[in-house]
Amino acid sequence: MKIKGNDYKRLENLFKVTVNQMKDLTEYKEELKNDKRVKDVNMRLRWDIFWSMDMSKRTEIVDDIYKYANDDHLDTVLKKLVKIHV
Repeated sequence: MKIKGNDYKRLENLFKVTVNQMKDLTEYKEELKNDKRVKDVNMRLRWDIFWSMDMSKRTEIVDDIYKYANDDHLDTVLKKLVKIHV
């Protein structure tokens, strides 16, 4: 994983806060499965959580990450965070 330890921790903390604030994610995931527009439910779920994060905090973290990584690296971290926290 290319995301540095400190940036990972910052992103993980924000991710956990966001997941705790969201409605029942099991129910939401079922809604996504029934939405014909959604091709990859797991990807949609992790990026929906990402975009639900506090924008000012998310932007600060992502700006730091994008100095040395890209969306593929961020997606890898989001996959891991979903497995751990959802």
